[in-house]
Amino acid sequence: VRVLCTTAQQLHERRPLSALEASTEAYNVACELGEGASTDRRLCMAFAQRERANALRYLGRFGEALKALDEAEALFDRSPAADTFDLAVVNLARATVFAASEQFEIAVDLARKSRQTFTDYSDMSRELSASMIEAWCFLELGVAPKAVEGFACYPSSSFGHLLPRGEGSDDFGYRGPFLIVPASVSGLIVA
Repeated sequence: VRVLCTTAQQLHERRPLSALEASTEAYNVACELGEGASTDRRLCMAFAQRERANALRYLGRFGEALKALDEAEALFDRSPAADTFDLAVVNLARATVFAASEQFEIAVDLARKSRQTFTDYSDMSRELSASMIEAWCFLELGVAPKAVEGFACYPSSSFGHLLPRGEGSDDFGYRGPFLIVPASVSGLIVA
């Protein structure tokens, strides 16, 4: 299951359909794990569903991605091995989907909550991801001071450059008013 999920992560941006196939197979394998498995079956299923959601997001299938994230969250909730960090990663992915579908009010709250967890866990990459989604949502909602505050929390060396809308796609799989290209973060959504 872990190998298939890792493969899916590596394929999300370049070949999202292959990532979906790998993560779906990971889910199918996880469903068949017995009680004696080294990792809790529900936890493996949750990781696989989270990867499926990321692949579905890259394919623009937002409704299906949200359903997969809902199932992942429910599986994490029922697994004794899961913690708040796992749920924060689900909420970060969920925030990305809502931002991609221009539901910025929902996305900003999810990004804010997940950012705090990543801060508590000292996961700077995911904290940056959540902050960028939060700032972008504030910008879209017309709350420029909060957007600037969010972008200003990180040194300028964290960003490669900004491009006007339409000149490319970003690591989130959506286009905002500007394309934010990070220089120091290889993948903004790290699941």
